[in-house]
Amino acid sequence: MNKKQVIGGVVVVVLAFAFGRYSAPEKIKEVRVVDTVKDTRTITIKKPDGTFITDVSTHHEVLETHAKEVTKSGSRTRLSILAGVSVLRPADGLSYGAHVSTGLLGPVSIGAFGMANGVGGLSVGIDF
Repeated sequence: MNKKQVIGGVVVVVLAFAFGRYSAPEKIKEVRVVDTVKDTRTITIKKPDGTFITDVSTHHEVLETHAKEVTKSGSRTRLSILAGVSVLRPADGLSYGAHVSTGLLGPVSIGAFGMANGVGGLSVGIDF
């Protein structure tokens, strides 16, 4: 295997892991509601000889309802403050700037940054 194949394999594994984590719900709430219905009926019948027949029937019914609420995280925009020192020229002093990024597709995000010394650029990131 050459170096490009190894790097490509690592990128594929990282992206697969990130998309799996992104597709998982943030919160699952399950609700179970049990309701009992009791129905009582009384029937009285008068016979021709004058006697009464009373029939009492009771019906119990249990109604059970399940509900599932799945919450996924929404798109997030991030604003970061940057500060750093040049590794090659530390005497140049501190440089500062800002970075803003937002979700693009699933866990993949894109952004842009700018530094006070005039350096700027774009970024691509992945959320875990």
